[in-house]
Amino acid sequence: MEKSSKQLMLMEKIYDFGIDIILQIQSACKNYEDQILFLSRVGDPRNAFLIYFPMAYHLNSGFGLSVLWSFIFSEWLNLILKW
Repeated sequence: MEKSSKQLMLMEKIYDFGIDIILQIQSACKNYEDQILFLSRVGDPRNAFLIYFPMAYHLNSGFGLSVLWSFIFSEWLNLILKW
């Protein structure tokens, strides 16, 4: 067997394992669907720039800028890791 076909088989096993893990998580967290959707809406990056940053900046400008840079860095890191 060639090296590339062994690598393909290994990758196929890794993908299958990932699918199994996702199915297990979905079945285990089925009862928490509403809470997960709420957290997904609260953590939406759009809210970070439209709601959280202005509120934090109004309370304390230094803290607001820290919040803004935290969101910028986390979104940049998210984009890089998705590549």
